[in-house]
Amino acid sequence: MDRRQLVVDTKGGADFTSIADAVRAAAPGDAVVLRMGLYEEKVHLSKDIEVCLDAGVEPGEAIINSGVIVTATVVLRNVYIEQVVDVRKGSATLFSCNLSQGSDGVRVCTGAKASLNECVIHDITVGGDGVYVQEGGAVELIKCDIGNCRVNGVHAKGGEVTVKECRIHDCDFGLYFRKGARGAVEGNILERIKSFGIYVTGGSDPVILKNQVKLCDIHGVMISQQGAGTLRDNEVDASVRILRGCAPTLNVNQITGRIDNELAVPTPLGATA
Repeated sequence: MDRRQLVVDTKGGADFTSIADAVRAAAPGDAVVLRMGLYEEKVHLSKDIEVCLDAGVEPGEAIINSGVIVTATVVLRNVYIEQVVDVRKGSATLFSCNLSQGSDGVRVCTGAKASLNECVIHDITVGGDGVYVQEGGAVELIKCDIGNCRVNGVHAKGGEVTVKECRIHDCDFGLYFRKGARGAVEGNILERIKSFGIYVTGGSDPVILKNQVKLCDIHGVMISQQGAGTLRDNEVDASVRILRGCAPTLNVNQITGRIDNELAVPTPLGATA
């Protein structure tokens, strides 16, 4: 069957006046196409479809204001979404979307996956995580801007997180890995963080490469409670603290702030660690 485009316009004159009705009528592989308007509905994407904008509609002219639930394999392009994108099952791929004002920006549940490319996540002031990944979930963030989150820019609670070429700013914590979380963090800028730029704890073991960490009020990097991780070629213009019982690998990092290393066997840190 050929891919169909199901056009939605809240004012009428299209195939449907609500996204929910379009999703009910869609078959796997179809596209739900949004015209300009405010879509005052919680959208449940339960089929393998794409949601995108109609020709001539600019980003910001079609807004979903009550969040999105994902339980299938879906793609969203250029959509502005207020309230959380809750990926409960399946996978969600977002291109150039704008997410704001939710309890979290994106929540990825156990067994689910999400990929965000060139998205903006901002003003997450209720629950407070720009991206929250549960144990057994996975997320990939590429060239995203994450800022003004009440708590964490990215919070990996035992999940798998890839963060590349993103900017994370104006949060209490930048990247928070706990409960054995894993992942790759490469080529990002973390700045204007109220507490810790990168926080690795609870046996987590991410690979952290070539990031810039600056303007952190407490520590640029904090490793505690059997935290590990590999940190290499990072520029940290802030303090670094490593508590006893942790086992990070640090190599050729440029650290210009204070270093507080409680390791029983000192790890080379300093300006060229």
